[in-house]
Amino acid sequence: MANELNDNGEYILVTQDVLKEILEKHYERRESVILKGPPGCGKTAMPIQIAEEHGLPMLSPFNCALSDGTDFKGMPVFGEDKTSQIWVQDVRWTVAAEMPTLVLIDEVGQGSASSIAACVPIFREKRNDSVYLHPDTWVVGTTNRAQDKCGSAALPKQLLDGVYKYEVGYSADALVRYELEKHIDDVDMLTLRFLRMKGDAALSYDPAKEINSTMRGWSAVMRLIKTDATTHFATIAGRIGRGLATELMAFRNLAPMLPSIEEILLDPTKAKVPENPSALFIISDMMADKATVNNFDALVEYAKRSPPEFQAVFVKSSLQRKPEVASTPSFTAWGIAFANVLS
Repeated sequence: MANELNDNGEYILVTQDVLKEILEKHYERRESVILKGPPGCGKTAMPIQIAEEHGLPMLSPFNCALSDGTDFKGMPVFGEDKTSQIWVQDVRWTVAAEMPTLVLIDEVGQGSASSIAACVPIFREKRNDSVYLHPDTWVVGTTNRAQDKCGSAALPKQLLDGVYKYEVGYSADALVRYELEKHIDDVDMLTLRFLRMKGDAALSYDPAKEINSTMRGWSAVMRLIKTDATTHFATIAGRIGRGLATELMAFRNLAPMLPSIEEILLDPTKAKVPENPSALFIISDMMADKATVNNFDALVEYAKRSPPEFQAVFVKSSLQRKPEVASTPSFTAWGIAFANVLS
């Protein structure tokens, strides 16, 4: 747990995998939650994902930063005499009163004093002015960190004392797993492999920079390239920055020169083994994706021709994705030779 939960001042920094488990519990009990984190880290997407998995409809997300507080209650319109005004309740709250929903309030810490105050009874009492929401409504808020320089304000005690609070940690591995689980047909696999190789070094948020390589940015790039493999370098650099875009394109350019899985399985002792470290990673990760009990022996035979560190990448990744390969003779033999790597 030391790598998953870290002391980060008032909030506990929690990785996405652990946070999802925690949020599931809060969802079951319909307890209000506020998630803090840098832009693009998934703090908005995660509660939406949980709600979708449980069939809980979501009201259109509310944005505290764009509200003056009255927006949560409704809007004034002219009465029948065309001079007086009456207050018309937002129909979304009527829906939320009649059926369970996810009420998601973005950028809570970026709101004005009046809009934040208007949120307090929503989080604490599931009440918006005179409208009480359905008891099974789940209220979740998001906010940026002060160091992100996004105009985050200190939230009032009346709000913080009535909710559970977490800070969302960045993780390239969690992003890869999420995309594979939910959107495997919509994302570019080579970009995913690059993220696996680069790890958290591919993610950053620096408020002094105009372009940051956030999880949101990488998700967009994966979809852009999947849709159009010829997406211009400038387009990719505009989402993740020039340096990482350059690395990604160089990584992708290696793929056409590598042997296919079919070539490797056909003759694992003679199929070409690349020398470039990035190319070796692509091959190792590609084989781990395709590994099965039936072909694992042949894949290990090929992997043994690469440096030990890339053998380890292949075997450990295969074991994570297909635990059943541990029953093969090749895994046993390799594990005896490299027991220290698997420990």
